Amino acid sequence: MYLDNEFTFDIQVQAYESKGETTQLSVAENGKKLKEENIAINTNGFVKDVQVKLKANKIGIQKYTIDVSTVKNEITTKNNSQTIFVEVIDARQKVLIAGSAPHPDIATLKQAIELNKHYEVTVALADDLNAVDANKYSLAVLYQLPGNSNAASALINKLQEANVSLWYVLGAQSNIGAFNQVQKSLNLSRANGSVQEVFPYPDANFTAFNLDVTSLKQLNDYDPYKCLLPMSVSMEVIRLLSISGLVE
Repeated sequence: MYLDNEFTFDIQVQAYESKGETTQLSVAENGKKLKEENIAINTNGFVKDVQVKLKANKIGIQKYTIDVSTVKNEITTKNNSQTIFVEVIDARQKVLIAGSAPHPDIATLKQAIELNKHYEVTVALADDLNAVDANKYSLAVLYQLPGNSNAASALINKLQEANVSLWYVLGAQSNIGAFNQVQKSLNLSRANGSVQEVFPYPDANFTAFNLDVTSLKQLNDYDPYKCLLPMSVSMEVIRLLSISGLVE
C-alpha cells in the first residue's frame, strides 16, 4: 500500500438466531478507533456487507483490528474480532528541476508534475546546483542547462554518474555547444543564433487522447512559444511534434 492512498475493507457481518439485537462494528488502527457503526440485526439468518474506507497516513506496518460487539446469548465470541496488517510504503518518485535562474516555466513544470501525488519535486537554482545530491532523484529536468551563463557541468556529471534520467529543456539561454558535448543522442546547430516561434495546431490523426472543444478553441489564443529549431533537425522536430499531436 502506498502512502496517502485510500483503500477499503469489505467486512461481512453475520448473525444467527439474533433477530432484534444490535451489534456495534468498530475498526481501529494501531489501537486507535477510526470507525464505529451500529448494526441492527433484523433477521434470524442475518448477513450484511459493510465497506469501510480508510487512508494510509503512516509509513510502516499498520495493524487494523475489526470488532463486532457481543449480543445476548452468543455462544462464542472468538469470531467477533479480526486483525489485519497492512504495509504502507512511500513510493513517491523524486524529481529535480534545475535551472540557472527563476523562470515561470519552472513553476509551471513543478505544478504540473506534482498533480500526480506519487511525484515529489525539488527545484534547485543558481548556487544550489552544486549542493544537489544526485542519488536522491529518478529524473532531473535541466531547464536551459547547460546555459550561456551557467554550464552546470558538475551537476550534469553527478547526474550522469548516478544514472539519473535527464530531460533537457532548451531555449534562448541554452549553450548548444555544451549541450552537444554532454549528451550523445542529438547534435544541434543553431541557425544564425536565433530562435523560432512555434504555434500549437491539433493533429486530427492523433488518438492517444482527445481535447474538448473549449480546449481546442483556446489554442487559437495562445501566444507563440519561442524555441530552438535548427535547420539541420527542423523536419525531425516537426515530425516528433506531429506524433505528439502538437502540430500537423
